[in-house]
Amino acid sequence: MRLLNKKNSTKKSSAQRRRDSNHRRYSPGSTYTKLDNQYRRGRTIAASGFMQKNAASDKIHGSPSPREKVRKLNNIRRKVMTFLGVLGLLTITLAGLIWSFTASVVVTFSNSDRLPDKKVYEKTIQEYLTKNPTERLRFNLNDSHLTEFVTKAHAEVSSVKQEGFAGFASSNFSIELRRPVVSWQVGRSLYFVDKDGVSFSRNVFDNPSVKIVDNSGVQHTSGTAIASARFLGFVGKSVALAQDNNLNVTHAVIPAGTSRQVELSVRGVPYPFILSIDRSSAEQIEDVMRSINYFGRSGRSPQYVDVRVKGKAFFRERE
Repeated sequence: MRLLNKKNSTKKSSAQRRRDSNHRRYSPGSTYTKLDNQYRRGRTIAASGFMQKNAASDKIHGSPSPREKVRKLNNIRRKVMTFLGVLGLLTITLAGLIWSFTASVVVTFSNSDRLPDKKVYEKTIQEYLTKNPTERLRFNLNDSHLTEFVTKAHAEVSSVKQEGFAGFASSNFSIELRRPVVSWQVGRSLYFVDKDGVSFSRNVFDNPSVKIVDNSGVQHTSGTAIASARFLGFVGKSVALAQDNNLNVTHAVIPAGTSRQVELSVRGVPYPFILSIDRSSAEQIEDVMRSINYFGRSGRSPQYVDVRVKGKAFFRERE
């Protein structure tokens, strides 16, 4: 009994000492030792040194740990890399815009050895770019609109294409000129017509062998065109189609008393063909070829062959 009582008293005294120690440790006004402060709940190793609580900001200030230092450096590195990436992207974009910008124009000709005055065409292209400043960027240029603008000022131009970089802030433009298939002398003015039926007055190629002979007797005033654009277009298309089918047209004649018909003479064929501008030139050239084959097989040689009516050919026998 005595041993048991002694053991119980020992347990009670140990518990009493722990309670007294805890009471003294956490009682108001008590002081903490450095050893006690290290094992308080809620404390971190990083803050185990000097601790100070700021009541205004409610933040704990202490010496940063290596992990916090690495995190801070990573944030700084991320910001620097983001800034450099944005700066590089802006630099590349600006360099691309400068590279594609057209401040000066260089003109070349794609189908002519005898070069006309390039400055005239360069000035016209600059006028177009001045009216359309956004198209000074090569990737934004509309070639069809540019061609339409240039051909209005220079009818001898067939097409204009932007060919790319020609120097710092300079672009190269390739111009294709119209090649005439028919010429027509009216007073002091000489007109030309290409295979598409477009008429123009400035030619850098050799004059075509096919000439229009005007026997209509229509009076004209100097400085004005005697034929309409439709008539010139019809003649040009007809001659071009005939040449495509191995028919060498030597000359075209406007008959007396009319300005809506044309007589075509073909090399090696002793009679002319009468065509009308009111009917398709392609269909009439097909009728011309059929007539040549027919009269060649039959051995007949008429004075002329009229193919103005679709599906029929009228002719007059030689006396």
